[in-house]
Amino acid sequence: MKAFHKLLGICDVTYVVTSTGAVGTDHNETYSRSHDAVIAYYDLPAIARTIKESENGRTVTICTDDCEMFQIDANAKTNDLWDAIVLFKAFLSKTSLDVAFRNANEALVKEVLDKRASKRCRANHNAEKIASCALITMSQTAGLKMTRIVYDEGNKCESRWSFSLPQQLLGEKCSKRANKPT
Repeated sequence: MKAFHKLLGICDVTYVVTSTGAVGTDHNETYSRSHDAVIAYYDLPAIARTIKESENGRTVTICTDDCEMFQIDANAKTNDLWDAIVLFKAFLSKTSLDVAFRNANEALVKEVLDKRASKRCRANHNAEKIASCALITMSQTAGLKMTRIVYDEGNKCESRWSFSLPQQLLGEKCSKRANKPT
C-alpha cells in the first residue's frame, strides 16, 4: 500500500513512498542526477512540484507561470521521466527560467543528451533537433506525454504537447477551475 509523505518547506512537496519505503521509485531503482538537478533548480517559492505514481504511469507537474505535466507509462523507469524533463526544459521550453536551467546544468544536459540520443537522432547536428528526436523516441518507448496546463480567469485549459512538431500544442480542452494548484 502506498503512503504519502508531505514535506513542508519553501513550498509544499508531495512524494510517493512505496511499500518498500523507497521514495518515488520502483523496487531498487534510484533517482538519477536528472531528478536531483530538476528538483534543486525548480525548488523556488513561486513553483509548485508534485510527484505522483499512478496505475497508468508516473506523473510530474512543474508549475511556473503555467504548468507542464510529464507522464510515462507504468512499466517505464522513473529515470526515463526525469531525463525527458531535463531534455525538454533544456532544449524545447523557451522560457528564460528554462534557458537558465540549461546553462546551470550544462554538463548534465550534455550527458543526458548523449545517453538518450540514438544513432538516428545523432545524425542531426543541432542539439535541439537531437533532443527533439530523443523525446520522440521516448514517447514511443516509454509512453512519454507532456501536457501544458494554463489557469486563466477561472478556467483550466490543457493542451497536449507534440514532440514531433515542437512548439505545437494539440487538442486543447478547457474547464472551469478557480485556482492554480499551490
